[in-house]
Amino acid sequence: MTQGANPTPEESKGGISKMASGGVQGGMMLVPLNTTDVQEAINKAKQDINNSPYTDQVILKTSSEMDEKIFENAQKETGETNSGKKKYNLITNNCVDACQAPIEKGTGIKLPKDLDPRPNKYFSKLEKKLEKLQRKLDKEVKREEKKAEKAKTKSTKNER
Repeated sequence: MTQGANPTPEESKGGISKMASGGVQGGMMLVPLNTTDVQEAINKAKQDINNSPYTDQVILKTSSEMDEKIFENAQKETGETNSGKKKYNLITNNCVDACQAPIEKGTGIKLPKDLDPRPNKYFSKLEKKLEKLQRKLDKEVKREEKKAEKAKTKSTKNER
């Protein structure tokens, strides 16, 4: 997923102050990995990172149910951004926002907040909390598994 400011010629008149105060039409795009194999997806993401100016990555391990929720939220976020319902503000938004909200809504965990618009500052903050975040995710995955097992057991009892 990628996101950024996409000012029209009219919006860009007045320069940065206009774009920061009034908000501009942001653009967001979902890029499919075209695979169901987790390791292949990780390798593809690493390859994409190696072919880009970005040199670091963070991978959070989630359940397939969480992945579905994250994707659904990412689609919703993309639609709201591209339709103009959600405005992109150069002061308060950066590419982090494209990922953060869908992940939080899809996993139930809270990611670190940072109003600094420089993505590298946020990335450093995220890296420091990565182990703690993964432990929270692991607990959520186990909770989901227990819930699914209870539902399966209940279904089996009802069939008898």
